[in-house]
Amino acid sequence: MIQSTNSSVLVDFKKQTPYKTVYQVEETIGYIDDSAIEAIKKFADAVVVSRGSVYLVRPSFFITGQTNIVEKLQMFKLPVYVETFQNEFVSLGLGISTPMRPLR
Repeated sequence: MIQSTNSSVLVDFKKQTPYKTVYQVEETIGYIDDSAIEAIKKFADAVVVSRGSVYLVRPSFFITGQTNIVEKLQMFKLPVYVETFQNEFVSLGLGISTPMRPLR
């Protein structure tokens, strides 16, 4: 799999190699047009979005909702990968220490 934020790089790889191409969306998005999905399908076999594009997160780091980005991309038969999931709890109170590792 070849991943890039640049569509022209993916177009070149798609023409020259048998590898699957993955488009990484750099911005946090909450909505995507059908025409944009059709354009992405021309150069990518899958899409990577950030956690903020899937879940609505308050400044206090609580998840308060979910967007329909994943469902919409999957309706167009595009696999979707979501990146940078990690433990929301930065520290534990009351002197209790438990090893924590980010989920990757």
